[in-house]
Amino acid sequence: MNEFPTSMLVYGGGVIGCEFATIFSNYGVVKPVYLFNEYRDRLLPQEDEDLSSFLTDNLESANVSVMNRVVMRDISLIPNANANTNSNSKYQVKCVYDVIRFKHPNVPIKHG
Repeated sequence: MNEFPTSMLVYGGGVIGCEFATIFSNYGVVKPVYLFNEYRDRLLPQEDEDLSSFLTDNLESANVSVMNRVVMRDISLIPNANANTNSNSKYQVKCVYDVIRFKHPNVPIKHG
């Protein structure tokens, strides 16, 4: 990575996903950071609920939008996209980090 993206979506609410979201939000140049937690009710479900709640609060105070029970249906690569959301729950970001798997067999990637 030669430069930091101005917006990012981290797909995965486990330890690695939380680390990526924390690192890039702490640099301060990546805003917003969306943390999508696939199918789960909370971050780090294998850990204590109090720890998960504390981590969620800490991330959100660092401008990370934590979204639980999210399923990614498709990814569109749009050159020069601006970070925003719309009423259809579509997110336009400069960078997507998928820490769950490197390839989505059921999620098509569209080039726009």
